[in-house]
Parts: sequence; C-alpha cells; structure tokens
Amino acid sequence: VAERLSQMEPPKPLRRIWPPAILVLSAYCDSEYVYSLFAAGAKGYLLKDEAPERIVAAIRDVVKGLPALSLPVQQILLTRTTQVEHSLSEREVEVLRLMAKGFTNDQVAEELVIAKGTVKNHVTNIYRKLPNVRTRAEAVAWAWQNNLVSGRLD
Repeated sequence: VAERLSQMEPPKPLRRIWPPAILVLSAYCDSEYVYSLFAAGAKGYLLKDEAPERIVAAIRDVVKGLPALSLPVQQILLTRTTQVEHSLSEREVEVLRLMAKGFTNDQVAEELVIAKGTVKNHVTNIYRKLPNVRTRAEAVAWAWQNNLVSGRLD
C-alpha cells in the first residue's frame, strides 16, 4: 500500500492549486505500517472505528495542513520519537539543533569548539540513527517535525 501511495499524484493543475493532503483510514495500527505510510507522504492516519464526525474533522484538518491522528497512532509515533531522541547523544542533539538553525559544519565546529572532522562524525551518526534520514535537509526536517527545535531560530 505504501508503495502505491508514494506513486499516486493528483493531476498537475490540482497540485498547483492545492498540495496533496493524504489521510489514511485503516483498520491496521501496526507501527511499521504507520511509519511506511507517513514516509510515503500521509498527513493523517485514523482508525476505521473513529466516529464519523471525527473523520470529517480530520479531513478538514489535513486539508489545512494540520495532522490528524487516532490516539493509538499518536502513541506509536510518540514512542518512536522518544526512542530515537534517546538514541542520539547530547552532542548529536546539539549538532542537529545547530544544523536546523542553518549552521554549516564549519560553523558548528566553531560554535561547539570541536574539530570539523568530529562534526562530520556526529552528522553521520545522526543520519544513521534517525529513521528515513539520509541528507542534511531530511535531518533538519526531522528535527522540526519532532519538536527538537521550535520557535525562533536566534
């Protein structure tokens, strides 16, 4: 299902007017299934036993760019986020926060008073430890999505 979801695209004129807003309605609440659908672009995930009013509200939320999640799905995502955050060292979290502020490796090294090679090692470890992260942009997006950075960047 996740593979088909990632291949689905609305017609080009529709994409220009409104970005895709994918809300999954499923009977499954398996963690790997949930992660794969979000990695494929889902913006919300509800279980089929939700009240009809909740489903309608979720559709409205997702179209507005807000998340819509059933409670068991929230628990799955929160558990995974907490596990990942705890797998990062304090220094890796510091490096990731600076990356999210737009710092280059040289600037991170200067700010933390460490060697540039050490920064590169931390960045490599961050990519390895975070789910579905292979680039700096993906790491920064993960940091924002998981509230590792918030508010102002100064």
